[in-house]
Amino acid sequence: MKSGRCAAVLRHMLIGKDWLADARGVRLRGIRISWPLDLQAATLRCPLQLDSCILDAQLVCLDQAAATVLTITGCHLAALSGETLTAKTLDLSGSTLTGLLRLPGASMAGALSCRGAHLTGSDADGNALVADGVRVGGEGVLLDGGFTAAGAVWSHAPGG
Repeated sequence: MKSGRCAAVLRHMLIGKDWLADARGVRLRGIRISWPLDLQAATLRCPLQLDSCILDAQLVCLDQAAATVLTITGCHLAALSGETLTAKTLDLSGSTLTGLLRLPGASMAGALSCRGAHLTGSDADGNALVADGVRVGGEGVLLDGGFTAAGAVWSHAPGG
């Protein structure tokens, strides 16, 4: 399947009402998507788990999206934007992002996990992770297990 079509099918599986989706979610391992994965303002109807995948388009866009669980582990991504993303958890463990990780105003009820993640890119201001106003629940933000960033990790707590 061509990667542009793969991105469109994945989007439809996650937000379309006419295809059945298992409550455990969509799980993909070892695929390559060279087309933008645009889930902006989408409400994902099931969890998304990507493992050891390559998403080499310019951006994975989760801006204003709502999801339960987003697991993007051991993947290679060009960049990810989740401005005002709402999710139970966002797990980027072991993934490599060659561009900016943007999560301003995002809200995770559980955890934001970047364990062992490698942020190798940065923006014009030298930031590798921008998370102004991010809200994270009891499990917190996990930047351990070999986490590296080629730029600043920028976060300003809400009301702080």
